[in-house]
Amino acid sequence: MREIKKIKKLKKIALSLIVLGMGFFLENAEAKSLKSHRNITLPVQEDCDGSNYLTGDWDGARCALLDEGVDLEGSYTMNTLGDFLGGKSRGVDYADALDISANLDLSKLLNWRGAEFFISAVQVDGKNIGTEKVGSVFSPMEIYTGNGFLFENIYLKQNIFNPSSFLKLGRINPSDDFMTHPIYDQFVSAAINANPGSVFFNTPFTSDSDSEWGLFGQTQAGSFVTKAGVYNTVQDTNQVKYHGLQMSFNNNDGAFIDLEEDYLISNNSFDLPAEYSLGGLYVTGNNQVNYQTGQKVSGNYGAYIQLVQQFTRPNGLLSTQGLSGFLTVIGFPSDRNPFPFFGEMGLTDQGLLEYRPMDVLGLAYFYGKFGNHYSDYQASLGNPNQSYEGAIEINYKIQLTNWGYLEPDFQWVQNPGGANQYHDAWVAGVQAGVVF
Repeated sequence: MREIKKIKKLKKIALSLIVLGMGFFLENAEAKSLKSHRNITLPVQEDCDGSNYLTGDWDGARCALLDEGVDLEGSYTMNTLGDFLGGKSRGVDYADALDISANLDLSKLLNWRGAEFFISAVQVDGKNIGTEKVGSVFSPMEIYTGNGFLFENIYLKQNIFNPSSFLKLGRINPSDDFMTHPIYDQFVSAAINANPGSVFFNTPFTSDSDSEWGLFGQTQAGSFVTKAGVYNTVQDTNQVKYHGLQMSFNNNDGAFIDLEEDYLISNNSFDLPAEYSLGGLYVTGNNQVNYQTGQKVSGNYGAYIQLVQQFTRPNGLLSTQGLSGFLTVIGFPSDRNPFPFFGEMGLTDQGLLEYRPMDVLGLAYFYGKFGNHYSDYQASLGNPNQSYEGAIEINYKIQLTNWGYLEPDFQWVQNPGGANQYHDAWVAGVQAGVVF
């Protein structure tokens, strides 16, 4: 009887969270374009095995909540990176992020078939070594998204026919669903994790810490996954002041639209796992600056290709160990975008050491080319003429436990800031994370 009462009490708590979450939807909100750190935390199996969490199974409460439809997650991630040669100045900076989320299965809680309600929040502290020490456009420290406490994603998800086909409506962002792949999570640089960095400068492409009103849909037919999303765009707002809860709908800047088609080869196939993606995006509104004329023009667009392929799988079907690689290229018109070309590529090798099967070695390179029109426009305003910025990153993620890792990281940042103002920067440090 005591256990039954305990479960009923937990269910009441979950229902209260739903009511609170729906209340958030009725508030007003605004945010600023920043990248997400959520994807760099340790992936967790979707069960209540206490060995997957720092805090265990909460004396059975985690399993009881999960059975009732309440999935609570938390993670803590930290970066300590230092600029030891080149760049703007020498020194070490630290940043951390505490992330919490609740996913409520409404089919269990309210008998609403195929529906889920998701809400997440983050507390970020520290300094951004990119601006403080390196002088780079793309920060070597992806986790830093500005100090403060913010509610992030708040949305309702409805499955259509099966879990692979669904709609999401609410405070969402394209970063979670477009131009992304788990292989990017290996890297610390903001240019690579969790999306190609240039898209944040060219468009109102947003991340978890900058969610906007939007509608996302996905459907899968065999190996093909079709994705489409439309998002409201609100710029020049103070996200920290309202903690992500001033949710006004403002379409003065138009809408952001993204389309993507993925071809998947699953890990249970005799072919090596792969994901090949082709996508396009479009921004409505008339706030794009034409850098040839200095006048505002209507609309912006871009296209991208993303290739992820596993090359070796020494332990056979379903194994995640082996060598994998990725290549991503994204292009935009040069007359209205700071970065008309951006490319990145990399390799990861899980289980390189036989006695360390979950450790991962990572090596990646990115190159962001400033447009000639943009550089000339900046020069006309008295700013430095920028050409390109790039970096090589190498790291090794040491999987200490199911719920914690330590990752030494090294980055060679080339032409920080893109204007030949600073020598190449040599950045080194460590990232660590736990799931609780």
